[in-house]
Amino acid sequence: MMSDVDNSPADDHRYIKKFDDGTCIEYDSAASLLDISAVGSIQIVCDGDFNLTAASATINAPTTINGDTTINGIATIVKNAIIAGISFILHGHTGIERGSSKTDKPS
Repeated sequence: MMSDVDNSPADDHRYIKKFDDGTCIEYDSAASLLDISAVGSIQIVCDGDFNLTAASATINAPTTINGDTTINGIATIVKNAIIAGISFILHGHTGIERGSSKTDKPS
């Protein structure tokens, strides 16, 4: 249920909408910043594709990806993933001999 706590602009360039549970949506047009502070979960459901475009993105949470995943890098650099500080593409192994032998699959 929405609340009328603050449904009007907070000043000339900010609009704030507060809900009864403490969730707050604020837009600052001077800073071009949309801030959503949710008390509970946020769920986005769509029947089509979902695209997020940003200069950068940071996720500060344990993350689960269900489904096939493709990681594309910038064409001028090596496509890579850093996992626990280790390069997925550029890391090396010691104690092995060159040849046609293959290592076991990860366990």
